[in-house]
Amino acid sequence: MHIRPLYCLRLIIGCLFLTSCALEHQLLQTAGNAIAIQGGDEEEDLEIAQNASAFYIKLSEAMLRAVPDHVALAESTTATLTQYAYAFVATQAEQVEAQSSKQAFALRIRAAKLYTRAKVHGLKALELQQAGLLHALEKADLALAQPPQLQAPYRLKSELTGLAYWSAASWAGAISLSKDSPELVADLPQVVALAKLAYDAQPNFGNGALASLMGALEMAKAGGSKTQALAYFDLALKTSKRQDPGALVSKAENYALPMADPILFESLLREALDCKPSKNDVATQVMLTRARWLLEHAEDYF
Repeated sequence: MHIRPLYCLRLIIGCLFLTSCALEHQLLQTAGNAIAIQGGDEEEDLEIAQNASAFYIKLSEAMLRAVPDHVALAESTTATLTQYAYAFVATQAEQVEAQSSKQAFALRIRAAKLYTRAKVHGLKALELQQAGLLHALEKADLALAQPPQLQAPYRLKSELTGLAYWSAASWAGAISLSKDSPELVADLPQVVALAKLAYDAQPNFGNGALASLMGALEMAKAGGSKTQALAYFDLALKTSKRQDPGALVSKAENYALPMADPILFESLLREALDCKPSKNDVATQVMLTRARWLLEHAEDYF
């Protein structure tokens, strides 16, 4: 069989190009792994964490544009943006409210934008990994078109639980700061649906963080069950063995406060300050600082 030299040359060049592309993708994936791991580093100094987070966010977003299918990087980017919005912007807005309502308003707008930015990254990555997910959320019933007996309920891939959790958390954060925007508030059923998908996949995810989110959403949604919400919060405490300040602060803010129970509110916050968490990372420090501040201002809430 005679093979033309020109055809051979094209074939060799094509193979080299594919090899080069594959190598570049592998290198980007490796770099993405390294960046994603850095996003989870422990850091107990909140000022260092705040300064480092801004650089990390820009770097991870740039890398995510190069490898949009990198699940760990997408999760880390979404998580860091969400935590930054909560810890360093939304929380500050609440703290300066008494001194300057104008400054607090500006900070809340910024926090809402950061939450939305995180949500966009998260949802885009989820859709890339599980096509049709966004459509299922828009329906907000998590069932496919066919009758239940003919079609299994919609399920989330277990490995996407973390990405779904942070996407739902950031989405909920944006809504909580945009209560005067009916079109955003109308998205709450989709947030609940996404969180429920994650919960069905791994109910104990995040040492109880996902259960706490489910409790907060149950309290926030129209017609939510306070009994069910309490069960979620208690599951979070059980999962964390009452040694995670985040679970305790969440139950104080999202259950005891709406239930107008100052005794439970203060009891949970004091327990949060006394607990011995297994990690001394940014999230832990933020929650301990939050617990301390809420205790100092408890009389303002009741």
